[in-house]
Amino acid sequence: MKGRGKNAIASIAMFALVILGSHANAVPLTLTLDVAVVGGPAIGETGSIDVSFDTDDLFGVGSEELGPTMMDLELTIFGQTFNNSDDIDFPLLPSISFFDGELTFIDYVISENPFVSNPRPIDDPRIFDISGGDVSQRVWNVFTQGPPTETPAPASLLLLGLGLAALGLRRRR
Repeated sequence: MKGRGKNAIASIAMFALVILGSHANAVPLTLTLDVAVVGGPAIGETGSIDVSFDTDDLFGVGSEELGPTMMDLELTIFGQTFNNSDDIDFPLLPSISFFDGELTFIDYVISENPFVSNPRPIDDPRIFDISGGDVSQRVWNVFTQGPPTETPAPASLLLLGLGLAALGLRRRR
């Protein structure tokens, strides 16, 4: 009986060591990437993005994705800083994608558009939307979109045309 008690205690101790030690290998990692604006009114401008995640959440084989509860983003661009909660689809996005352990894609969109579910103000008046995707050689390529421009409605053009035609007829008389 005494031998069984010692074996039981040793088994419990080993089990606890395995359970508690399983997260001891978890390594929090922060990648700092350059941001290059490759399209839109701010083309050529740059910024930076910090992507933080726990390496224990990745296997490092094939395609993998981490969502907003498993990572943190901090984008600094145009003199302004944005984080996870600024994504238009938060709390479902942003997300980061990996292939064989390498960061390949950041799905992150910020917009002032009042029709998106989570609009955020962007201080730069030239910029209405910021969206990005591919990561290559530690650079995240993003696109910007300027504010929408108002175009006259077809009915307004019709009224203008009728007004000009009426003025033309009146002058002939």
